[in-house]
Amino acid sequence: MTAMPVRPAILALLLFALVPAPVRATRPTDVCKPLPGTEVRWETPADLTPGATVTLTAVVTSRFPENRVRLGFLVPDGIRVVGFVPEVDAVVSPDTPLRVPVTVVLPAAGAPPVFLTAEARVGGNGGGYRVGSQLVLGERAPPT
Repeated sequence: MTAMPVRPAILALLLFALVPAPVRATRPTDVCKPLPGTEVRWETPADLTPGATVTLTAVVTSRFPENRVRLGFLVPDGIRVVGFVPEVDAVVSPDTPLRVPVTVVLPAAGAPPVFLTAEARVGGNGGGYRVGSQLVLGERAPPT
């Protein structure tokens, strides 16, 4: 009589062993996010002497053909801009990046750092997105 209760347990174990375990569902953090179609970066000269006048270049590249972008700049207090175009509306393709020069006077030695930002608005009509890049000008605080 004791063999009777063991049989359903053995059958259940065999059934459990034969059924494949469910594949672990990927969480959103496990999935790589797609790269934006447009990227913004800064090109700087090798020598950034405090107080010097330098020309920085904001470069917008696109992975897609004929991508319309509007590039603008956020200039903080503490940085003197000598020459630049405040906003550029252009079509960018993989083989034709948009290069916009910005001439600034770097902060003096010992001045707190300032952040010069280039921001590109891509697309429009509710389907667009923004990408940007910040450039730190001035001396950075030492790590604590």
